[in-house]
Amino acid sequence: MNSFDDMLIDKVLQGLFSDNPQFRQKNAKILATIGPQDYDRVRAGLVKALHFPHPNPDPRDKHYVMDALFHLGPAAAPDAIGPLILVVEESTTKILKEDDQKDFFNTVPDPGNYAARVLGEIGPAIAPQALEPLTRNFMARSRSSIGQIDSGEALSNAGCEGIAVLIRLLFDTSPLVRKNAALALAYAQDKCAGQVAETLCSLIVSSPDSLERLRAVEALGRIGGKVGAEPRVVATLLEALSGDSSSRVRFLVAWALEEPAEQSDRVRERLEAFKKGQREEEQQQVELPELTVYLLDKYLKLLAERQERQLLPTLTKKEIKVLLHSFGPSRLELPSMARQGKNHSQEENERYLNRRLANLTLADKVMAHLGIFTVEKVSPVWQDWDWNKSRFGADPTLDPFEMMKVANGLLTGKTTAGDGYYLYCEDYNFGFNLDDELPYQVFCVFHTCFEVVGLVLFNKQSDWEETRDLLELEGDLNLPLFEQILSTSIEEEEKELEATFDRRNQSFAILASHAYAVEDLTEAGNWEEKFKLRKSGAFLSSLKIDHSKLLEFWQWWLKEAVPAAWELAHKNLPL
Repeated sequence: MNSFDDMLIDKVLQGLFSDNPQFRQKNAKILATIGPQDYDRVRAGLVKALHFPHPNPDPRDKHYVMDALFHLGPAAAPDAIGPLILVVEESTTKILKEDDQKDFFNTVPDPGNYAARVLGEIGPAIAPQALEPLTRNFMARSRSSIGQIDSGEALSNAGCEGIAVLIRLLFDTSPLVRKNAALALAYAQDKCAGQVAETLCSLIVSSPDSLERLRAVEALGRIGGKVGAEPRVVATLLEALSGDSSSRVRFLVAWALEEPAEQSDRVRERLEAFKKGQREEEQQQVELPELTVYLLDKYLKLLAERQERQLLPTLTKKEIKVLLHSFGPSRLELPSMARQGKNHSQEENERYLNRRLANLTLADKVMAHLGIFTVEKVSPVWQDWDWNKSRFGADPTLDPFEMMKVANGLLTGKTTAGDGYYLYCEDYNFGFNLDDELPYQVFCVFHTCFEVVGLVLFNKQSDWEETRDLLELEGDLNLPLFEQILSTSIEEEEKELEATFDRRNQSFAILASHAYAVEDLTEAGNWEEKFKLRKSGAFLSSLKIDHSKLLEFWQWWLKEAVPAAWELAHKNLPL
C-alpha cells in the first residue's frame, strides 16, 4: 500500500482524463496501489473516469479503472455501484446480439465481466440495486456459453438476497443456467449452507413435481461440500434413495450421495444396497428394452422416408440422444464434476474418474461398446490414407486402433483413469491440429475416436448436457415422452439434418457416418482453402456426400451395431 500527498493524488487523478491512452492506464494502475487512508479521495475520480467520453477510447481503459475500484473493495460503494451496473448492462446487451459476439469477445478483457467481479468485491451493499442486472447478465452469459461468469460470484457475495436469486436459478429450464448457479453457490458455501439446504430439502421431500425434485437433487450434488454434508441433506437423500416414486430421481440421489470424498458407514451401506439392486435388475435385462426396439424400427423407416424425399438419410443429434437414453439409467444423465470450474489436483481428478468408471451402468457399457464398434467400422478410412501427404506424418498415439485399446482398457480396468485422462487431455487433443491437414472423412475417424474415449472416460458425449433438458419434460422416460421430443416440423427436420455437418459438438455416430460416406473434394493439406470455405459458410460445397453409403452406414448401425453392443455389454456384466 502506498501513501501519497494530496498534490500527487490530484495529479494522478487528472492523468485519468489524458488524451494519451497509455498515460491514462498508467495512472489508473498507480491508483490500484494506494492505501485505505486515500480511498475516499480517489473514489469519485475513478467513477467519473469509468464512463468518460475520451476522444480516442481504448478498450483497456475501463479495465484499469475497474482494477483500481476492485482494490477499493467495499469502500467503492455507494458511488461506484450505479456506473458499474451500467457496464454490466452494456455487456449483457452485446451478448444478446449474436452478430456482435465474436468481435466483442475478442476485446480483452470483457468489461462487463470485470464490472461484475468488482461488484462482487463490494459485497452485500450492491443489493438490491445490482441484483436484477447481474441476474440478466448471468443468464445471458450462461446460455451463450461465453467464458467465465463473474456475475454469479457477485450474486453469491450479495448477501441473503443474492443467494436467494441463485437458489431460484437452480430451477431454470436451461441446464447451463442451473449448472452455473450451483457453481456460484459452491463458491459461497460458508455463507449459504443452511439457506440452500433448507430450500432444496423441502422440495425433495414435498414437491409433487418429479422434475422439480430432480433439479433439487442435481443442485445438491453439484454444490456438494459443506451443503452436501448437512445432516438434514444426508437424511433427505437417504430417504429419497429408497422412497421416491421416480426411478430417475433415485438414480440422481445415488450420484449426489457419492459426490462427497468422505461418506459415513451408513451412507456407504445404503449406496451399496442400491447398486446391488441395480445390478440384479441389469442381469435380468437380457433383451433390448422395448423402447429401444421401438426406436430402432422407427428410425429405419424414417431413414428410408428421408431417402425417398431426397433428404439426407441420416439420424440427427437429437434422435441419437433419445436412442441412447432408451438403453436405461446412464451416467450421461448426471451432471459433471460438482466443483467444475475450480482447479483440481491430479489426485482429485483420478479419484473422481475412478469412481465414475467403477459405477458404469449397463447402458453406459452398451454405449461404450457401441462407440468402439462404430470406430472399427470406419477405421479402414484412416488406414488407407497416404500419410506421406501430411506434414505431421502418421502418429501412432492418434491411431484409432491404439485409441480403442485405451477405451477398452478403461472398461476392463487395464488402463488407469489417470493414464486415460492424460492421453485424452494431452496427446489426443493434439489430433485436432490435423483438422486442416487431412481430408474431412479421414479427420472424422480421429474425431470419432476422441468422442468415444471421452464417452468411456467421462461418461460424456459432446453437447449432451446442453440438451439434457429435452429429456426432463417429465420425470421418467416413456414412449409418449420420446414421441413428444421427436415430433418436429418439416422445416425443423431439414434444419436438424443440415446441422449434422456442424462440426462443433457432434455425435460420435454422425462423425463416423461422414467418415464412411463423405469425400472431401479439397486438396489435402491446403488448410488455407479449407479455412476460407468454413469462414464463408461454403464448407458443405467442398464435400461429396454419397447418400446410398450414408443410408448403408445407418442401417448397419441400427440393425447390427446396437444389438451387438447390448449383447456384449450384458455378457460382461459382473455377477
